[in-house]
Amino acid sequence: MNARDRRAPTLERFASARLWAAARAPYLAHALFALTPVVLEPRLDEEDGEPVADPDFRALPADTRWNVHLDPGTVAATPVEELGWWLLHGIGHLVRRHAERSPASEGPVVGRAAPGSGRAFGPASGGSGDSGRDARLWNRAADAEVNDDLEADGLTVPDGVLSPRALGLPEGRLAEEYVSLIEVLEEAHSRGGRSVADPVDCGGAVHGTRGTTASAGASGGLDSLERDLLELALAREITARAAARTGVPGGWLRWARDRLRPSVDWR
Repeated sequence: MNARDRRAPTLERFASARLWAAARAPYLAHALFALTPVVLEPRLDEEDGEPVADPDFRALPADTRWNVHLDPGTVAATPVEELGWWLLHGIGHLVRRHAERSPASEGPVVGRAAPGSGRAFGPASGGSGDSGRDARLWNRAADAEVNDDLEADGLTVPDGVLSPRALGLPEGRLAEEYVSLIEVLEEAHSRGGRSVADPVDCGGAVHGTRGTTASAGASGGLDSLERDLLELALAREITARAAARTGVPGGWLRWARDRLRPSVDWR
């Protein structure tokens, strides 16, 4: 099977997952269809030559240009509904600009890359030092900020993924607030308490490092002006839906109102 043939089933499942996600969260449909899929070179089974799932790409990691990176083996092995959930999760990171807010965004990039695979990982996938710890902690906190809105929308968080409810933390907080709360939990764990789950790497869109990249196709996506226009359109859509009393989670409504608030006094 040539490279073009291998891409087709991955892109078909991505399209199905995006439609599922848009049906479950129509207020995010505009953002979902702004994502650019980038199909990575698959890792093949040595015996049958078929793509095998790579757990490092479970979250369909995205970069800040709205490229979403698809590992063929992972996409094939994951139910469409879960793929759609991860797309909504990634939109949360992108729209809320977690990369810009990340304390690790200026840190060095430490990770591994598979030669010829177009795969690279930033500190959230196992870096070292303070930058790696900051990226992993921020990834947890940003996940908590995003996932409580998905739960509020009736969407079940996949197994092993952080959410405020699962950690016993208050809902509706910002990632900056969850950082300190999760640090308290980690300190309790070091003294014999309940452990905090490892983060699933969501790519540079959350921790602000190079994150997951692809050697081909990742140069596209949205530029800063396009991202601004998309966010404004999305914020207007969310506030309009809320005014019409359709279901919009509180965290998304708060974001939309903040996004539409003028940053410069009209006077």
